[in-house]
Amino acid sequence: MAGDRDAALVVAGNAAFRTGRFAVAAHDYARALAHKPDFAVARFNLGLLEAHTGAGAAGLRDMDRGISLAEAHGMSRAFTARLRALRAAFARVPTADA
Repeated sequence: MAGDRDAALVVAGNAAFRTGRFAVAAHDYARALAHKPDFAVARFNLGLLEAHTGAGAAGLRDMDRGISLAEAHGMSRAFTARLRALRAAFARVPTADA
């Protein structure tokens, strides 16, 4: 996984996301990605946040990129299957922000 600092940012972003502090979550994910642009979990979670908050097209692109990164980094099939299942749940997200 990415460095401890980046992982800590994703954990903090996840906590912020769960409690509805979406701007904080987006900031945390973006900070992790600024340091490590190929951080699969940060990219996927940013996509989830974007899709959840109305940026459907960007969210779908970031989720897809996160899945691609996870596969490229050799993350387990079970993990990537879970990402794909989460992504599928957003298959009909409005994408007017394209």
